[in-house]
Amino acid sequence: MIDAFYILGTSGLILFSYNLVSLKGDPLGTFLDEYIKNRCTQTSVGPYTVMASIVSELNLIFIAVYQTSLQLSYIPELLQQSILNFGAKCCEVINEINKGIALDLPLSLEKDFTNLLHKVEDSSTRIQSPKATNDSGTKSSKSGKKMRKWDDKVTKEEAEALDYSDKSKAAGNDRFDDKIKTRVTLNKDGIYELTEMETDTTEKKSTGLFKSIISSFSAQKTLNEANLNPIKNKMKDHLISKNVASNIAEVICQSVVDSIKGKQVGTFSSISKIVQQSTEEVVRQILTPSNAQDLLGEIKTSKQQNKVYSICFIGVNGVGKSTNLSKTCFWLLQNNLKVLIAACDTFRSGAVEQLRVHVKNLSKLNNNSSVELFEKGYGKDAAAIAKNAIQYGQKNGFDVVLIDTAGRMQDNEPLMRSLAKLVSDNQPNKIVFVGEALVGNEAVDQLTKFNQALKDYSFSDHPRQIDGILLTKFDTIDDKVGAALSMTFTSKSPILFVGTGQTYTDLKKVNIKSIVDTLFS
Repeated sequence: MIDAFYILGTSGLILFSYNLVSLKGDPLGTFLDEYIKNRCTQTSVGPYTVMASIVSELNLIFIAVYQTSLQLSYIPELLQQSILNFGAKCCEVINEINKGIALDLPLSLEKDFTNLLHKVEDSSTRIQSPKATNDSGTKSSKSGKKMRKWDDKVTKEEAEALDYSDKSKAAGNDRFDDKIKTRVTLNKDGIYELTEMETDTTEKKSTGLFKSIISSFSAQKTLNEANLNPIKNKMKDHLISKNVASNIAEVICQSVVDSIKGKQVGTFSSISKIVQQSTEEVVRQILTPSNAQDLLGEIKTSKQQNKVYSICFIGVNGVGKSTNLSKTCFWLLQNNLKVLIAACDTFRSGAVEQLRVHVKNLSKLNNNSSVELFEKGYGKDAAAIAKNAIQYGQKNGFDVVLIDTAGRMQDNEPLMRSLAKLVSDNQPNKIVFVGEALVGNEAVDQLTKFNQALKDYSFSDHPRQIDGILLTKFDTIDDKVGAALSMTFTSKSPILFVGTGQTYTDLKKVNIKSIVDTLFS
């Protein structure tokens, strides 16, 4: 049984508070301080474990507090179901408060939350506690299973009991499936292609910046370093305001100056046009690296060669690696690929359970879906688990192995050594860095140090580097799109996907034209 549960706005406003007992000390306050410093979604505070789920798209934080000694395995499920049941309502409350509407807080959700808590706890007690899995990978003797389990032997009735919707289970699942299916459109070749991220229906005018920076510029017959310097400085400040890292903004602006100096111009309009065209071309080149990739094509080529294709997701704490790994899995499943998820985050409590919930949900979305979870519990060697998962995937006809890794700060040498070992030992086909679209200069530091660690701590003569980028929370940044530019420039790797929401279909392709227009609007 948990000791307390909270729903907060990201501003710190408590929307809902549920306390079963009087807590010792201030575990909630201690957790929030730790999260602000280290972006850690789980921490130990005295006798308690505090676990949270941050939903940036809704500006909400869901927090559970429980006795560490109890080792409650259902906490990730409780957090996820709380988001599904109360997220929309709490988001509406936040919006009303922002409009100046006075509301009585905390919200009266005790009855609904108590019912949900009992359902989650009851289902947890019905399911056999996880046991250590042997290395043989023996198949279950139950012929009716569609998904092999590495720990819990869940019956059909028990699986149905995991649906906590207020309406009938069958109808609820059908509606959920239908909602997802309406977002899945196949092309003429039967392929589920990711759509490009949405843009404003009204075309952005990128000429505004260039007209403003030319307004104080005297017409010159020849552009040179001296008379271009004021333009360069204004343009650099503008890019930094859009979240482009300062050193990268400097490089971009200098590249523009170098490309246009010496040109003959006669009017203000011709100056503006030349600067605009040159700047946009430099940005497009950065956002379109020479090693742009067709990930689905590579996977299908590997499949034709009877080889399993492995993708390793890496990044700092709290950026959404597991969530966006599951979105990637959904995309692959819709393209009729058989996917194995390797739980190699053996450090963060609840990480394996979180993936188990995703596998359960993904399996329900499509009767033809083939997805399994490969896990060996906590405290094990992540590199060895990844190796066993890839071997198991190759042996059992999987097309793709998605490797989930523990979040780690770029300056944590022991954890960076562990990551380099995992990559060096297993040589995944693709290394994907998952980062937040909200960061600017920090993105450069993260990518640079992750790449350097993969090189410095590798046991290989040919150390690997980051192959692609997945930017999360892209729907929350408005016009601050500079992180996309900073990350691509730093790693010389393409942005494979952007995360734009909380559902499995909220994975998009980057729209380069939109980013260019937004940068200079």
